[in-house]
Amino acid sequence: MRQESTRVVIGGQSLIKRDIQGTSHPGFRRIIELVRQGDHAFTNLEVTIAGSRGGEPTKEKFLTTAAPEVLDSLKEVGFDTLSLSNNHMFDLGPDGVQSTLEEVAKRGFAFAGAGLDLSTAAAPGFHRSSASTLGVLAMDCGPQPADVYAKNESATGSAQPGINGLRINESEHGLEPESEDVEAVVRSIRTAGQEADLVLVYVHNHHWEEVKWKTPRWMVDFAHRCIDAGAHMFVGHGAPALHAIEIYKGQPIFYGLGNFLFQTSLAKHWKDEFGLRPWQSVVAEAEWTGGKLAGLKLTPICLGHEDEDSSEAKTANFLDFPLIPLHGYGRRILDSLDNLSQPFGTRLRHVDGAAIVELE
Repeated sequence: MRQESTRVVIGGQSLIKRDIQGTSHPGFRRIIELVRQGDHAFTNLEVTIAGSRGGEPTKEKFLTTAAPEVLDSLKEVGFDTLSLSNNHMFDLGPDGVQSTLEEVAKRGFAFAGAGLDLSTAAAPGFHRSSASTLGVLAMDCGPQPADVYAKNESATGSAQPGINGLRINESEHGLEPESEDVEAVVRSIRTAGQEADLVLVYVHNHHWEEVKWKTPRWMVDFAHRCIDAGAHMFVGHGAPALHAIEIYKGQPIFYGLGNFLFQTSLAKHWKDEFGLRPWQSVVAEAEWTGGKLAGLKLTPICLGHEDEDSSEAKTANFLDFPLIPLHGYGRRILDSLDNLSQPFGTRLRHVDGAAIVELE
């Protein structure tokens, strides 16, 4: 570390289809202040950018695209590092992937998880601040059609733009990652660690359990393997709901941070299936000193409403941006996360509307 400490801010996934620049709501401005305090600030870009390359829709349902201006919204919030590996990055095919790569790079984001071929999609991205360098590896484990995943040029075909994949197989023990892919991730973590002070590993997962806010066993094992290999944090998204947080060998694992932005046109569908969970999350502030986790603070947020009894929450007519919860609502969001995390030995201490994770 070039300085004594580094702060990384980590949010849920950002499904953003409309520009929110200049939003003046005080609850949202408080969240912006929080995100901007990080030396690095990370989210998953859960849309394809419809840019100059064009592209044809690859799906009829759940198509999620946005104009390049939404990236300026994420910049205004304070995010500087993105994952591009998810189930929407191929919504406009290879041309949409190229447009997204161009528009993200044009704005100076560090990113990982998508590329013009597999080598670039699997390569780490790096964000450099005055405090430190953050390395990011990002991958998607499906289930998705095979053509969304990037390919290198070979004797049988040309290179194809797409996302970085982590293959998940059925075995006698249940689901488990392809061992060849796991070894490739381990090598990439070690490679990234040669250039970065901190390494973040990101996985986007749609292999959901019957209880969709329960973390699959294979994900726990894989996250542990990544930390064992030298990663400083593991972040999961996919299910639009909070999952447990674990401190493993002194480093944080966020098994699922739900949503930071959720501008869905299917709010009733998700509310019927998940209740208000897709609109409840936390923003994590993790601080490292000399590569060792020194503090972890969790601030509750609610997406598009301020209280579960608000008219927005009751009618599923949510605003486009997250807010700080009113009254005891934030405490209830944290209590739910606490209940999910306790089986992993995680202990939360409530302080001034947020929670501090107890570190040994």
